[in-house]
Amino acid sequence: MGVYGYFKATTKAQADKELALFKKALGGRTFQLPVAVDIEDKLQEALSKATLTDIVAHCLSVVESWGVYAMLYTGLNFGQTNLYMGGAALKPYDVWLAAYRTKKPAPGWPFGMWQYTSSGKIPGIAKGADLSVAYKDYAAIIAGRAGAGQGVRPMASYLISDAPYAPWLSEVLATLEEHKIDRITVAAPLADGEVFTGYYNMNTQDKALLASNIQADAVLDAVCHNGQRIQQAWEDDEEG
Repeated sequence: MGVYGYFKATTKAQADKELALFKKALGGRTFQLPVAVDIEDKLQEALSKATLTDIVAHCLSVVESWGVYAMLYTGLNFGQTNLYMGGAALKPYDVWLAAYRTKKPAPGWPFGMWQYTSSGKIPGIAKGADLSVAYKDYAAIIAGRAGAGQGVRPMASYLISDAPYAPWLSEVLATLEEHKIDRITVAAPLADGEVFTGYYNMNTQDKALLASNIQADAVLDAVCHNGQRIQQAWEDDEEG
């Protein structure tokens, strides 16, 4: 069994209230399929892509923290128009895409499920039913990860005790707790040259501030790394 919740939130504060209701409705049940956050409401069309994407990423992160396989449900046109689909904020999450047509859509970003009709016929259901096709065996994935003690996603409950960065991360977590930090960014270069970025409760202004600080750190590193060269250049200039 899997479920989805329809979200109308246009702010994170509203989203948190809807998330609380959604969690209560789930009642601590175990799910064999993903738990989807449905984003397609008319009210949300008035928001900028960046704002709505930030809200959606926040919702998915919270849902995933409940120990379930979080997934985004949205329509093809809505996603293309109102969200940064395939961008860094939503990239960690699978997409359940609604696009009623006979040919599989090719939006330019990946999706794990395709809802292809709302008028399907199923014995015992009088009216038309939504029908979908999955491109992953979600039941097997979720069961396998749960059986391995990993939770439904490796990122959600990854054991890092043996990782080389474990001591550093322990210090970071202690700092987060000490300063009661409620906004977090994680960034890491990947082997293929791409960069993984994850955001928790970060708005556009927060990201811009972090970007400027990272750039300043990079400049300082370059200066320190080339200190001797810079000093020699100064000395040569003075002699000249």
